[in-house]
Amino acid sequence: MHEMELARHELEQATERHQANLHRLADDRLVVEDLRLRVHEEMARVRVQARVAIDHAPLDPRVVELLIESLSDDDAGVRERAVQGLGRNQVPAAAGPLAEALRDTEAGVRAEAAWALGRLRDPTAVAALGVALDDPEPRVRAEVVQALGRIRDTAAVEPLVAALADSEPHIRREAAEALGKLRDVGAVDGLVAALTDSDPSVARHAAEALGQIRDAAAVEGLVAALGHQDSHVVEASAEALGRIRSEEAVDGLTAALRNAEGVAVQQIIQALGRIGGDRSLEALIGVADDASPAVRQAVIETLSHQRWSHRIAPRPNPRTDPDPVVAPTPD
Repeated sequence: MHEMELARHELEQATERHQANLHRLADDRLVVEDLRLRVHEEMARVRVQARVAIDHAPLDPRVVELLIESLSDDDAGVRERAVQGLGRNQVPAAAGPLAEALRDTEAGVRAEAAWALGRLRDPTAVAALGVALDDPEPRVRAEVVQALGRIRDTAAVEPLVAALADSEPHIRREAAEALGKLRDVGAVDGLVAALTDSDPSVARHAAEALGQIRDAAAVEGLVAALGHQDSHVVEASAEALGRIRSEEAVDGLTAALRNAEGVAVQQIIQALGRIGGDRSLEALIGVADDASPAVRQAVIETLSHQRWSHRIAPRPNPRTDPDPVVAPTPD
């Protein structure tokens, strides 16, 4: 056997033995020290195997130091493994080095760095992630958007709103979903604009996000979206209006009910029920008078499960109790 091949074979066997013994050895520090020597060998594939073994070692400060050091390794596979190890172990001290890794020459390393930063949920990484939204690789941008959503810091609102204009529909969807998780009113204008996105799934996610934020400034845009050609967008918009519970949506919901079909009908009726008040009650009663049996049934179910403030005529001595139902007197 050639001398180089023999050396490679022996080194691979030694690395495999160390991986197999990691969970059986009592003194893990010896394993870490031994791996520190092996990790700097010339052959890249063996270095990667050694990194995998280190990833599974106890979170000793020396392991952390070694993984961070590996972010500048000449081999992209080693760098990627190091990023994964730091992300899996959620090492707080790695936030800065991982942010630097967002500028790595390899897209795989950059994508893993974004994923790892999302795992850390460190608000200090938001600025670097925002810059990474200009990455030429869609998979990197997708990971960046997901990371910003996981961090859930208000500083992420602006870059996520910018991501609503990404060239890739799936990234725009991810951005809308992330903004919904943040529930910050600063995202409302961007999400309302996304209701007219050329991809219906983006518009649907934008409507769902607005429903999570529940800001009345979104009502006009959501009412307009009730006329969308995609039924899923209509359903999501109606549900969002029901969550916001603004009486300004009653007329739009009532008008949309005339042309709605399927699940959208139920969502609109439920939205009117959630909004409540005299106008919603009158709208539902008006619909029930001239509708299909299925719609009438949905209206009846909604009316029976909601409380209403509607009164046929003012009482001479109105009760201060908000519940209009008089409790029966005991015998």
